[in-house]
Amino acid sequence: MSFGRIEAPFHLHTNSWEVIEAGIERGGEELLNTLARRLGRQNLAGLNILDVGCGVRLTQTIVNLEIPIGSYTGIEVNAAIVDWLTENVAAHDDRFKFVQWNVRHAYYNNVSTAPPMSNFESLPVPGVFDVITAFSVFTHLDPEGSRQLLHLMRKSLRPSGRLFFSALCYDLSVETFGQGEPDIPLAEAKYSRDYIAELLALEGFELISHEKPSFFIADSFLCGLTPPKLPSI
Repeated sequence: MSFGRIEAPFHLHTNSWEVIEAGIERGGEELLNTLARRLGRQNLAGLNILDVGCGVRLTQTIVNLEIPIGSYTGIEVNAAIVDWLTENVAAHDDRFKFVQWNVRHAYYNNVSTAPPMSNFESLPVPGVFDVITAFSVFTHLDPEGSRQLLHLMRKSLRPSGRLFFSALCYDLSVETFGQGEPDIPLAEAKYSRDYIAELLALEGFELISHEKPSFFIADSFLCGLTPPKLPSI
């Protein structure tokens, strides 16, 4: 399905200057191709994808480059992004749905009226998904927030589904968790790879594969749900 090109307003793009200058759709295509490759697929056709912290980049890439998908649901704290995507994309293509998540965040949504993530028992979308993605989300979460988000994501993932996310693990001096800019809470959350694996295990995920950073993505982790233990005989 195609309804023409879209161009999200510049102020809605939340990526770094380097990524924007390299090309929004170039970066988006690289992320989607990386996801497909890590899933062992040629493309994403038929998959129902939930993108947490969606922004506008992947939607613009999917629409303009006609990337095959089953469906794409985006969750975003920024109401202006959700409103624009709903009016300009979801209203014309029923594969897309966008939902604002008014959750408190020290860097992106630090308002007292927004409840903390610990108050939520589920993500703000119904159903379960084949793939859940989170690009540049754990890069702005502390361990408590990361565990809670993993807990919520687990509930929205099919038993055979996959979680794919990025995290900042380049600083080998970080043993577990640290902040790159201590004066700006959660502007840059850094983790060790071993600690990421530990948090995943605590919330019922198993690490399938990890890759070191490339230009468009930080350390990336592909995960599945930990199989239930069989009762002993």
